[in-house]
Amino acid sequence: MKSDQEIMQSIRTAIDDCTKGIDNAPSLQYQIARKAKGEEPMKKRITASMILVTALIILSVTAALAAGLGLFGRLAGREFADERLVALQDTADAVELTATTESGVSITIDQAIYEGNHVFISYRTEGPGSMADGMFLEDGTYLDIIAGEFTEEDGATIGWKECEIPEDKIEDTLTFVARLTENKGELAFTLTRNKQFVSLSGFASLSDCQARAEVMAGKIDTIVRMYIDYPEVLIDAWESGDAELFDYWYLYRDGKEVQQISDMGSMSRSAPGQILSEEFFMKLDSYENLTLSPYSSDEYGQHPEAVMKLETVSPDAYPTLLPLAE
Repeated sequence: MKSDQEIMQSIRTAIDDCTKGIDNAPSLQYQIARKAKGEEPMKKRITASMILVTALIILSVTAALAAGLGLFGRLAGREFADERLVALQDTADAVELTATTESGVSITIDQAIYEGNHVFISYRTEGPGSMADGMFLEDGTYLDIIAGEFTEEDGATIGWKECEIPEDKIEDTLTFVARLTENKGELAFTLTRNKQFVSLSGFASLSDCQARAEVMAGKIDTIVRMYIDYPEVLIDAWESGDAELFDYWYLYRDGKEVQQISDMGSMSRSAPGQILSEEFFMKLDSYENLTLSPYSSDEYGQHPEAVMKLETVSPDAYPTLLPLAE
């Protein structure tokens, strides 16, 4: 993969090639000199050669930039691509490991990042094989796939995956194993967990419930976990379909809604008298003036009195996160 410096040098070289010969054009030099002295305005005329030069510059810049992108970046350009792929391109570690089976099927891990209880990878496979839906830990623990997509490119498959790591398996450093579904090929790689989280918390109280928010804002996304205490009878009614609870929460920064990552949330019983609601939002560039507001599809509606202000806290102040109930 080219460095930023190499990409910029490619762009400069392309521009120099496209504009070669201008320095030897006396008439153009004369016009520029007269314009600089205020003697006459230069006429604005778009010629075919200028259009060609512009087009070549654009193509050169595009090609140079594309050459510097990993698979996350290339997949980010697809229609309906996950909004986090740009952030993944910028922050994921370069792994660039390849394993090839005896039958000639290969698997390459291009980039990867381990953040919170999720691992993200971008990959490429060549030959008559494909990757397993999820991934594995070194001890054989299967990691459920949360998100991802793939496409065909020049006879190979390129794609990305996001997998969830069980809470009791989280360590500062983990070895992950990507496996092919055929030919029994696999590739192991080790990642260190990103600890550059900003942690926030909040609290809100309504007549029939209390809610506590634990927010972890990382390099890739913002995870919001809401622990909501309800009367047990209300949770029982919700589980049987006879009652509505708060379905999800909106996150605001300076009064503007933060984009939610679609199809990523969950809601389940986490303890007696408690519901755990988990939502994912885009990463944050700042952590000032953050608020959460609940929404329900039934009689609750929106409750201004339940809006909670989020304050930064030390991650050590959090209790151990409870796993999502089955």
